[in-house]
Amino acid sequence: MLSILVNIFHYLGRSRFPTAVSMFSPASFIRAEPGIYGLIILNQPILSKLFLFRRLWKMVIASVRVAADGGGNRLYETFEEKERLEFIPEYIVGDLDSLKQEVQEWYQAQGTQVKEHEDQDLTDFDKSLLQIDEAISKTCDVVVLSGNGGRTDQVFANINILYRHQRRIFLITEESITFVVRKGSSVILTPCRIFGKTCGLIPTGKPSIISTTGLKWNLDQMHSEFGGMVSTSNVIVEEEVTVNCTEDILWTMELR
Repeated sequence: MLSILVNIFHYLGRSRFPTAVSMFSPASFIRAEPGIYGLIILNQPILSKLFLFRRLWKMVIASVRVAADGGGNRLYETFEEKERLEFIPEYIVGDLDSLKQEVQEWYQAQGTQVKEHEDQDLTDFDKSLLQIDEAISKTCDVVVLSGNGGRTDQVFANINILYRHQRRIFLITEESITFVVRKGSSVILTPCRIFGKTCGLIPTGKPSIISTTGLKWNLDQMHSEFGGMVSTSNVIVEEEVTVNCTEDILWTMELR
């Protein structure tokens, strides 16, 4: 820990980096540590690792769960009726062009509030975030179940939402967890019993100067941008990784 702090202060001494240090502990979601979170289920296949889905559902005991339009269908179809009763979202929101009528009626009978938002300038993901704002907090962390794959434009739309909203949003798929690391200095806790070794630091927005510790191939004020150098398939070698960047970047790492 001391060496990590020394490295942080070393980097903070470089004038191009702001002085605030952000801490990320995404393992808390996987461990199902209770907290004030939002959980969003997108219209993509539910995680086949159902033990992980159950943990993520459990962690939001004091918070709110939202199915984004057709995400209600996905949730409904994943479980048989007896088990389905254990996974009732507080809300289903969106333009409701994908939600099946019988699914809507079933969840409404269980107490779920179904809210139609017709604004076509917003995605159902956006509308789900607005519902979390209204229900609990505009600043709470949000965990999003995204399944795997999907159309490429949808993948980039989801990443764009991570950038546009200033709150912390953690996108979880079958294989990875992805979130935005804001410009400045950050520490990411990466316990090896939960996360695999593979990671990436991707300048999806503006070009960024990036420095790191805790990786096999650490970056030392590397200029990173699309069309140039991008650190993908890097390897985590420490359980704490420091990232210093001059612009927001996308961090992604493997789930075990």
